[in-house]
Amino acid sequence: MKNKPLDRDYFKYKDRPKRKDEKELTPCCNQSVDHRGLNVNREEDWKLIEDHIEEKLRMYSSTESITPVSCKKCGRLLSYSSVLKRDKKYFR
Repeated sequence: MKNKPLDRDYFKYKDRPKRKDEKELTPCCNQSVDHRGLNVNREEDWKLIEDHIEEKLRMYSSTESITPVSCKKCGRLLSYSSVLKRDKKYFR
């Protein structure tokens, strides 16, 4: 045991009866509790989300809108959903 490398998981589960390979997940959105991520309920995170969406809308002219998808219970950002413009030249 003394020759075993001491990594983050060792200290994380040192006092808990969890196996090293098990990941703790949030009960509401089934995401890892260790991943901080962005949250739509935090003002500074919301600003980052807005900036990201604005940049993508400028970069991709074929995108009509982008919606941040978040957990309704805890507010954790899960993904983005995009709506593309319907170009008439492709739909006849």
